[in-house]
Amino acid sequence: MGAPATADYVLVERMARRDERALGELYDRHRGLVYSLALAIVGERADADEVVADALAQAWRNRPGLRRRARQRGGVAHPPSRARERSICCGPAGGGRAP
Repeated sequence: MGAPATADYVLVERMARRDERALGELYDRHRGLVYSLALAIVGERADADEVVADALAQAWRNRPGLRRRARQRGGVAHPPSRARERSICCGPAGGGRAP
């Protein structure tokens, strides 16, 4: 049995100190979830790949803000609420169609 996984908030703390390996660990841990969500929203694999790459770059650029949020929530990935899902896929009023 391997060593226990490092908690997301610890990886974010390391990332805030410019540790690129921590970003890589977070990417490896959450890429499936992020890709699946992106694919569900944009509908095309190439576009979903681009969304994932953009999210990774943005996470690196916004390390300090991500660090504050991770401390408040105790982690990085949290499932969106139903209202948030509707606003993402269908617009704020929920009147659009899901992809």
